[in-house]
Amino acid sequence: MNLKKVLVITYYWPPSGGAGVQRSLKFVKYLSHMGFSPMVLTVKEDKASYPLHDSSLLTEVPQTVKVVRTNSFEPLNILSSIIGKKNVPYGGFANANKESKKQKFLRWVRGNFFIPDARVGWVSYAFKEAKRIIEDEKIECVYISSPPHSSQLIGLKLKETFPQLRWVADLRDPWTDIYYYKDLLHGKRAKLKDEQFEKHVLEKADAIVVVSEPIKNSFLEKSVLVLPSKIHVLPNGFDERVILIREFPCLKIRLTSRM
Repeated sequence: MNLKKVLVITYYWPPSGGAGVQRSLKFVKYLSHMGFSPMVLTVKEDKASYPLHDSSLLTEVPQTVKVVRTNSFEPLNILSSIIGKKNVPYGGFANANKESKKQKFLRWVRGNFFIPDARVGWVSYAFKEAKRIIEDEKIECVYISSPPHSSQLIGLKLKETFPQLRWVADLRDPWTDIYYYKDLLHGKRAKLKDEQFEKHVLEKADAIVVVSEPIKNSFLEKSVLVLPSKIHVLPNGFDERVILIREFPCLKIRLTSRM
């Protein structure tokens, strides 16, 4: 069978843990069942700034899938080494003391100097390697998963270089409408730049995939050039092949662990 090649670009990939890695991992795992041959482009583990690690997920990566890892410039790693990881505010700011002047300053720095986000230092490395892979492997389609939404800037650069390339942007979360966006303390120029990035991605991508109808509707409001037919809703789910079922005979209930 002649499988269609697709390049999957994702920052979060095993041994990264947490919710962000699951969607891309499962897409790659099952794309071959749909007539595709995926390759993965991601960041080197020792260069990445993962909030969580889960090495057990490495066992779920199909052995037939080639994974290419690149360098990255990660300001969060530098901050972690200086002030400690617990003091660095991550997405959602669950670990942040919002009354702390130090963390408020760090959020301001992140919101005004690293746009769209603090992983933007990966873009130039990933673009260079993606360009090589597309040329060498004759790739006709790329799938880019975010957050970090800076990953979609790779798509913008690739689309400029390869106009015929099919680019699917998988936006797992809202961008400028994310619930903690105001906590980033953007200035006017930074906010405008971020909004322009978001709009350009929505307009230039060939197809957009989101996890819910509300997110689809919020993105449709960003540009009159984005038609409803361009945005596809594919909710998060679970992998039935690795579902874990525990029985409690005394209570006569079964608990299901969903992925």
